[in-house]
Amino acid sequence: MNTSFQYVRWIFITGILLSFIAIIADYFLDPSHRTFHYVVAALFCFTGLHYLFVGLAHVYEARSQGQNAIWHQQPALLIGLFVLLGAFASFIYDGEGSIFPQAIADIVDTPLLVLLVIFSLLLFIRAIIYGIKKRMISREHH
Repeated sequence: MNTSFQYVRWIFITGILLSFIAIIADYFLDPSHRTFHYVVAALFCFTGLHYLFVGLAHVYEARSQGQNAIWHQQPALLIGLFVLLGAFASFIYDGEGSIFPQAIADIVDTPLLVLLVIFSLLLFIRAIIYGIKKRMISREHH
């Protein structure tokens, strides 16, 4: 594993730990627990970025070995995009209202969330399919 990927892993672990510390602090310091939503969404961002970088590392490693690796066939990368889209949807609508002004919130929120959910589910299904294909190929070679 190269050193740049190890840095990404340490950033991910640090982000996870800071998120858990923020969740615990929010529980004791904020009786409304409003920041809990944002901390969990940030945790999803860290997780999505981690899987995104893992998928990109697999693509880079395969290409450096002379293989033809296609980014949209990497399950980790697809899962990373799925989780990042979920975090983005969570940031858009935080349970107490939209981030958009009220005048356009009714027009923008629902279609945007529906598109994000559909696209995220397609990414998730594609990740499962390619994960199964990779597992079957690796079993054939062993």
